[in-house]
Amino acid sequence: MKKKIFTLVFFSLAVAVLTFLIYRQTGTFAFIPSDDMIYVCGEPHVTNGVTVAGLKWAFTTQNQTCNWHPLTFISLMVDVSVFGVTPGPTHLHNVILHLVNSVLLFIFLLMLLSNASFSPSQNTSQEQLRREDIILLAAFMGTLFWSLHPHRAESVAWISSRKDVLCGFWYLLGHIIYLKALVSQDREGCFVPISWKTFVFVLVAFIFAFMAKPTAIVYAGTLLLMEYGIRRRWGSPRVGVLIVFTLACAVITVSAQQAAISNKVDVISRMLNAIACIGEYLRDAVFPLNLCLGYPYKVPVESSRLILGVAVCVFLIYKVTSFLKKLRESVVFKRDTWLSLNSEAPLLTLCNMGIFWFLMALVPVIGVLQVGSAARADRYTYLPAIGLSIILVWAIQVLGSKTKGMYVLTAIVGAISLLFLFILGYEQVSYWKNNTSIFFHSIHVSRGNLFAYKNLAVGYVYEKEYWDALKSSVELTFHGSSEACLPTVQPVLFAVINAQEQQVQEQQDILNVKIDLKDPWAFEKNYLLAYIASCRGLNSSAEAFLKTALQIQPDNIIALKLESQLLFVQGQAELAEEKLLIMKNRYPKAPYIDDWLKFVREKKSTGQSF
Repeated sequence: MKKKIFTLVFFSLAVAVLTFLIYRQTGTFAFIPSDDMIYVCGEPHVTNGVTVAGLKWAFTTQNQTCNWHPLTFISLMVDVSVFGVTPGPTHLHNVILHLVNSVLLFIFLLMLLSNASFSPSQNTSQEQLRREDIILLAAFMGTLFWSLHPHRAESVAWISSRKDVLCGFWYLLGHIIYLKALVSQDREGCFVPISWKTFVFVLVAFIFAFMAKPTAIVYAGTLLLMEYGIRRRWGSPRVGVLIVFTLACAVITVSAQQAAISNKVDVISRMLNAIACIGEYLRDAVFPLNLCLGYPYKVPVESSRLILGVAVCVFLIYKVTSFLKKLRESVVFKRDTWLSLNSEAPLLTLCNMGIFWFLMALVPVIGVLQVGSAARADRYTYLPAIGLSIILVWAIQVLGSKTKGMYVLTAIVGAISLLFLFILGYEQVSYWKNNTSIFFHSIHVSRGNLFAYKNLAVGYVYEKEYWDALKSSVELTFHGSSEACLPTVQPVLFAVINAQEQQVQEQQDILNVKIDLKDPWAFEKNYLLAYIASCRGLNSSAEAFLKTALQIQPDNIIALKLESQLLFVQGQAELAEEKLLIMKNRYPKAPYIDDWLKFVREKKSTGQSF
C-alpha cells in the first residue's frame, strides 16, 4: 500500500514539475491588452480587489465579455487584493491551477484505466503487476500529452483565460468524485448506489465549473459517458437533477451571449467552418505547428480546410451511429433507473469514450452559433483535449499489453514524442511574454489576421508608444491584405490624436516611403500615408498621397471622405460640402456621410474651422 502511495505521489510530482518547467517563464510576462483590459487592468470592479460592490457586480453583469462567469472575476479580484494589479503573480496563479489540473487528470486517467470494465482482469500476480505498470505508463503519458501540449499555452499563459484553468479544476474534481462513487462496490462485488451526499459534491463542482466558464455545460454528458462505461447503464435519478441544471445554464449562457452572437456569417458557412475546425483541431493535436492567437474567419470556407474535416466527420459519424444502433437494441426500463441495459449492451471502450468526450466538449465552442470573430481558438481545446488523452491512454494500454518488447518500444516512442511536445510547448508559451511578441508571431504564421493586426496596434497604444504604433502598423499592413489595412491603423491614428501626442520627431519619417504604383496594395498604402500626414497637419503631403490613391480608385468612398475633410480643414467648406453631396447621391446608404455633412454645415454656419 505504501509503495502504491509513493508511486502515485512520485508520478504526480513528475507531472507537476515537467509542466512547471514550461510555464515558469510566465512569471515575468506582461498583461496582454486584448481582453486583459476587460478582465483585469481595465475593469475597476476587479482592480479594486474583493469588495461587496465587486462581488455583486460579478454575479449580476456580463461585462464586455458577454459571458456570465462570476467565479473567474472573483478569482482575479483575489489576485488584486493579495498582489495588486501586477501581471507576474496573476500569471503564476494560472500556472498553479494548470499544475493542479494536470495532477487531477493523472488521477482521473489512473482510475479509468484501473477499472475492470475497460480491460480484462489478469490471472497471475505477475500479469497483474505488468498490467499496473502499463496503466501507470499510459496515465503518465496521457497526462503529459495534455499538460505539455502547445494548445494549452493560450489557456495558461493568457491571464484572461483564467476561466479555462479554473473551470478545468472544478470539472475534473467533480468527475473524479463521481468516478470514485461509480467504481465503489460492496463485499459481494455489487455496485453501491451513489449517495445523495456524494452527488451534492458533484453538483457543487458543476455549478462552480459553470460559474468559471459556460463551456462546462457539457458536464452532465461526460458524467453519463462514465456511468455507462463503468456500470453499463444510464439512469441514476440524480443525473436528472444535473440535466435540469444544465438546461438552466444553457438559458443563462444564451441570454448572456445575446449581444455577442453574430449573424454576419450564414448558417451553411458556420456549419462548414465547424467541420473544418474538427479536422484542424485534430491535425494540430498531432502536429502542433504554426499556432496563433485569433485564427481569422474566412468566408467562403476554403475547400483545402474541409478535406481533413470531412474525412474525420465521416469516421466519427460511423463510430457514433454504429454504437447507438447497438445501444438501442439493449435498452430496458426499470423503476429504479431511467434507462438500464441488458447483458448484450455494447461495451464502451476507452477509445469510444475518448471520441465521444472530444465531440461532446467541442459542441459549445465549435462555432455553429457564432460568438466573436475567430474561426477557432487554441483555448477551446482545454476540455475537449481530455478526450484525446483518453484515446491515447487506450492506445498505449493496448500496445503495451501485447509483449514486453512492445511495451518498451511504446515507452521509448512516447518519451521521444513528449520531448518534442515539451520543446514546442516551451516555445509557444514564450510568444506570450507581451502583446508585441504574441501578435507579431500570429501575423507571421497567419497572414491577413485582422485580429492580430488590430491588437498589435492597440498594444502599442496601451504602452503609450504612439509613433511605434503608427509606424509598425503601417509597415505591417504593407505586407498584409487590403482587408486588414484600413480598420487596423485608423483606431491608432485616433488614439494618437486623442492623446495629444501628434508632434513626434523621427530620424526616418514613414512619409518618405516610396510606393510603386504596380504594388497590389498601392491604394491602401497611399490612403494610410495621406491619413497620417493629415493627422500631423501636413496637408500638402496628405493631398499628394490622396491624389495618388484616388487615381487608383477614383470612386473609393473612404478616400473621398478624407478628401472632403482636407478641403474643410483648408477653409474650403463649400467645396467640401459639394463633394459630400456628390458622395451622398452616389452612396445613399452610407450612414457616416450624413453625419459628416451635418458637421460641415454646422461649422460653416458658425464660421468655425475643423
